[in-house]
Amino acid sequence: MTQKLRVIYYHNGMVRDLAGRVKDVEISGDTAQAFRSCSISLNNTSDGRKYAIPFKNGGEVRVHYGNTEIFRGILFATSIDSTGAQSLTAHDPNVYLTKNSDTVRFVGKTATQILSTLCGKYGIAVGNLANTRHVIPRFIVRGKTLYDIVVTALTETQKATGKRYRFRNVAGKLELVEVTTQVKRLVLENKRNIIDASFSESIEDVKTRVKLTGGDEEKPVTFEVSSPSASQYGVMQHYEHKSDVKSAKELKPLADALLAEMSKPSQEFSVTAIGDIEVVSATTVVVDESMTGIKGAFYVASDSHTFSADGTHTMSLSLSRELELPQIEYDPPEEPKPKKKKEANKK
Repeated sequence: MTQKLRVIYYHNGMVRDLAGRVKDVEISGDTAQAFRSCSISLNNTSDGRKYAIPFKNGGEVRVHYGNTEIFRGILFATSIDSTGAQSLTAHDPNVYLTKNSDTVRFVGKTATQILSTLCGKYGIAVGNLANTRHVIPRFIVRGKTLYDIVVTALTETQKATGKRYRFRNVAGKLELVEVTTQVKRLVLENKRNIIDASFSESIEDVKTRVKLTGGDEEKPVTFEVSSPSASQYGVMQHYEHKSDVKSAKELKPLADALLAEMSKPSQEFSVTAIGDIEVVSATTVVVDESMTGIKGAFYVASDSHTFSADGTHTMSLSLSRELELPQIEYDPPEEPKPKKKKEANKK
């Protein structure tokens, strides 16, 4: 059922409803990003000679679909042509995680506490923050964005607890949410709600054999492992030298892990369907599409929702069999050793 689209602009006490001016709205997100974005296309002239509404970067945009607010964000870019056709680009306030860099040191803090402290320091409003519980004994990161700092802390938490977390923004406030099994999943089917679908598979970057050498390059130790797919795809070898590894026994798990990762063909699944505002990146859908053979449960890797002026809502989804959230390994920096006290001068 089509619902009413409403876009409102706020700036320095001014409130303008853009009813009658908006052509379409696109709201998008990706599991690899901290924030969601909104692009608005509109007609911003009444007489064809001058603009009607003076949009300013830094102003706020809110988008409602029916009775639900589906986006709230800050204008980061505006453009207009001689006909009065204007486009606006806004990001939700989580974008400020990527716009600020710092060097931090925390002792005995959880990822939640680290996130809360950084948001407080940089004026980022927060809502519900899931309690990650795991205490990181010592955490020092230098010259990174707030986003990279928090993702690093969350990566440490996942390694310790197995739990994963993602960001979202609700009514202008950053939230941290634990990734759990989704109870209700939208079913996308032919002749029901799927408009278009496509599937592609490539072995361009596949490796069917991994060869590792270690130790002294003059007299190296060697370990090789091949995938059964070598008989189907041919031999495509990846080679690395690990100077810090001295035995073939140590090379084996490294080679096995590389082959498991590199022997998989890359697959891309995409679906365009009748829109559902609850389907965003990191949620799941069930697909049954006969021509492409896309069947089963998938994670939404990225989403783009388009709303026309009459309220028509469609969505384009990039899908993945696995949920791939960003991870950054913690690499503790070396700290200067305390200087030894000078011996007392002998009398």
